Amino acid sequence: MSNNIPYDKVAEECLIGAMVLSQGAALLGVENCTVNDFYLPLHIRIFGAIERLVARGASIDAVTITSEMGNADALSDIVSMSMNVPSANNVLEYAKIVTQHSASRKLLGHYSESISMVNQGISPYTIAEGSEKFVSSIGVSTSSTEPQAMTIDELEMCAEDLAPVVIPGMMHKDFRTIVVAEEGAGKSLLLRTIAMSASQGFHPFSHQRIDPVRALVIDLENPAQAILQTAAPFNRHLRHAAGDMYDSERFRLFRKPGGMEIRRLADRAEIQREIAAHRPDLVCIGPIYKMYHRGANESYEDSADEAMAVLDDLRTKYEFALIMEHHAAKGKAGERRELSPMGSQRWMAWPEIGISLYKDTADPTVMHVKRYRGDRLSGVSWPDKLVRDRTWLLDGVWTKGLDS
Repeated sequence: MSNNIPYDKVAEECLIGAMVLSQGAALLGVENCTVNDFYLPLHIRIFGAIERLVARGASIDAVTITSEMGNADALSDIVSMSMNVPSANNVLEYAKIVTQHSASRKLLGHYSESISMVNQGISPYTIAEGSEKFVSSIGVSTSSTEPQAMTIDELEMCAEDLAPVVIPGMMHKDFRTIVVAEEGAGKSLLLRTIAMSASQGFHPFSHQRIDPVRALVIDLENPAQAILQTAAPFNRHLRHAAGDMYDSERFRLFRKPGGMEIRRLADRAEIQREIAAHRPDLVCIGPIYKMYHRGANESYEDSADEAMAVLDDLRTKYEFALIMEHHAAKGKAGERRELSPMGSQRWMAWPEIGISLYKDTADPTVMHVKRYRGDRLSGVSWPDKLVRDRTWLLDGVWTKGLDS
């Protein structure tokens, strides 16, 4: 602290040092602080550079930060901060100290301004009203301190802007969909087909032209060759069908065939890196059982709640529709297997759309599309059947006709 101005040089340096050492710490740092929370000018510039790198999904180290800053002279300071930080795991504690001092500086500035206004003869009621609004904003991380609630009329007017259509009849940007089926039923193929088709401007089941979207598939299970057996020929078909409108950059595939633990900072950082870099309208991920692992002393519900919180945070922050694949709970001997999510019952209630795929008993190329829970929204028009197709991979059959 200098000249009675609240700040902590060591905490600012440790926060930056932790963010340099760990991509996960960098994500937590930018989520919990802003450049305005730092006091020292050099730290403000360094944090701003890290913030921009995180937004682009770029790698973060002393060299990339100085390059982003356009200031090679800062390299030694950044290296020193990363070497002197006690532990990158304490990034949230460092951030807490930095933001507390930031709040103190804001309070001092506000009340100094209030005293000046009193001395100028401004109404104390006006000053008090302003102070009430200011105090209520302290500790609020959102960039806007204005109320965000709206009327139904306002919501209706801006609903399409808040959550645009991603695939007509299937999802908007704020939809969560989980697809459940037996092992080997083709869930991964389904999700990949949806993403690839939509990315090139085709409805995945009717094959009608739609507005193309950016799509990201996060595959936690399949080997590269298993993916390419169907994806490579289908990609060639889409390239031909789309013609000049084809754009390979709209579809991205991120593979972690060994699975991951998205509740762990490093794994969450990997997913966020890919999402931040690609900025998808649609993210397909699965299978869920390889996305996180229940600890020995954890309940199914607690582990699922944490995984859902990570996904909800990402999808609301980056504004994408989410489709996930999940295995069905094991059935009882001699009874028809009900295709509902395995593990925690939270996965039953969480999504807006819960899809169950049943193999046709007579025709292995046909799957019947059911719901393991009622749709939370009206106007959702998944096909009643999915039929394997050599060209489009999957054809949709609507028994009552496709809603226009």
